[in-house]
Amino acid sequence: MKVGILAAGEGSRLRASGIHLPKPLVPIGGVPLIGRVLQALQPLGPEEIVCIINHRGTPVADYVRQTYPHLPVTFVQQDTASSYESFHVLCTHLRHTPFLVTTVDAIFPPGVLAAFVAAARQQPAAAMTLSLTTFIDDEKPLYVRLDAHQRLSHIGATAHGSPYVTSGLYYCAPCISTACTALPPTQVSALRAFLGWLQEHGYWLQAYLAPKMVDVDRPHDIAVAEQFVASYALPEDASQAP
Repeated sequence: MKVGILAAGEGSRLRASGIHLPKPLVPIGGVPLIGRVLQALQPLGPEEIVCIINHRGTPVADYVRQTYPHLPVTFVQQDTASSYESFHVLCTHLRHTPFLVTTVDAIFPPGVLAAFVAAARQQPAAAMTLSLTTFIDDEKPLYVRLDAHQRLSHIGATAHGSPYVTSGLYYCAPCISTACTALPPTQVSALRAFLGWLQEHGYWLQAYLAPKMVDVDRPHDIAVAEQFVASYALPEDASQAP
């Protein structure tokens, strides 16, 4: 399986609060965000991992090469204007085969990524399977509405009020990289806009209803993620104690 990691964001809200580490190196539960993603990927045995980082990302590449030398990670260092442009760059590297894309800042319990990939592979006709969560603690969540078959029927403003929002995992058929490479970033403002374009053009977007997932974008999110990681790291009987 080929994998892309979106890690080129500026992390401007974290830097504004005095956190000057590159965002992928921000630790949660003692492990940098990029390390958490790679730990989750290891059991899946990826054949290739392409990670896009920005001009401040050299320490990220150094950390990964030192800590995970056995993983087949290639870094693309490029400043991009949007999440879609970063996704577009990954698609130029991940062609002709199904591939997984994950954001670097999604925090989820052990086993979620493997379960997501397994579920996506059960829908080989889908153009994309997206992870959704009902945990909404974001300034600009991307709401989606589902039909009776758990396919995305509405995205964005027309789905406002739905209990579901996207949560950072995308399993893509080869047709997604084909569509993406044919649609330049100058025509699409963000990854969420590309998802809307896919839905409008009849691509099958399948939902995967994941458990609670946390995105780390703001200083407040770090505390939420720390507490979340601590809760699922506890033994089962302790986590259920009053």
